[in-house]
Amino acid sequence: ENFPNVEEIFVLNGKFKNLTHENFQNLISLTTLELKHGKISKIDQNSFNDLTSLENLSLEKNEISYIHSKTFWQLENLKVLNVNGNQLTILHPKTFEKLINLHALNCQNNQLVTLDRQLFVNKPKLR
Repeated sequence: ENFPNVEEIFVLNGKFKNLTHENFQNLISLTTLELKHGKISKIDQNSFNDLTSLENLSLEKNEISYIHSKTFWQLENLKVLNVNGNQLTILHPKTFEKLINLHALNCQNNQLVTLDRQLFVNKPKLR
């Protein structure tokens, strides 16, 4: 179904494990997506491609261990990204490349050993 006017989605303790493009099709007005304290372990590369209006994305406290380098590339309006409390061990240097409006990033409480400097190139708004 189409939900072009939905602006916010909040899911706490969700049971779904995989995020796919089909999960978010036609949500062109979505500005906030919070999927917290769930079982998400896999995010398809094109999961968020239709969410061009998205400004706030929280995937806090799930079971995500890997994020493809192009997962967030369509989210040029994203201002806040929260991946706190997952199982990430590495972030590809180009993961945040297209997030030109990113103001806040939380990637605490993961298993990250190092962060490549390229992750933060051309992010003047990032605090």
